[in-house]
Amino acid sequence: MARDGDEVAFEELLKRNYQSSIRLASMILRGRPEAEDAVLQAAYKAYAGLHGFENRSKFSSWINQIVVNECLSVLRKARKVELVPIEDVDRKPAGPRAASYSPMTPEEEVSNRQIECLIRAEMRRIPELLRRPLILRYVQELSISEIAGELGVSHSAVKSRLARGRAELHGLLRRHLPLDRTY
Repeated sequence: MARDGDEVAFEELLKRNYQSSIRLASMILRGRPEAEDAVLQAAYKAYAGLHGFENRSKFSSWINQIVVNECLSVLRKARKVELVPIEDVDRKPAGPRAASYSPMTPEEEVSNRQIECLIRAEMRRIPELLRRPLILRYVQELSISEIAGELGVSHSAVKSRLARGRAELHGLLRRHLPLDRTY
């Protein structure tokens, strides 16, 4: 119905997915106002491109991909215009990332980026069956029930896949980082 231009049906789909879209955008943009703007912009783009939705995936997956793309666009634009005068280098920055600012040494920043790249690379090595629940839980912050619904499996299957996925990621990262056994 929504694909045929039914605005009420489309609005209902957006309402069902609003909270998960906001959580996803907030994780990427690190701020509620920016996340709300990105989700709103993604909703406009989704409505405009609704004829391209092919029912091969769930609507929630489709809209979340649009949200991610919109967030990345916001970050690219912010990166281009975020200039700081040299005399303000030691001060707290203003702008979209001000709330998440924490002074780090250049070494800490490089180390954090290296760890993030390592985690992303090792996540790609985990089988899709285990990787997808990890992303839904720890990136999109979905509940076990929401993940079960998204994947079409039982709660116990989700918990099992999460435990196996964490164990696999831990094993992969242990080769690179000093990790203890608790995770």
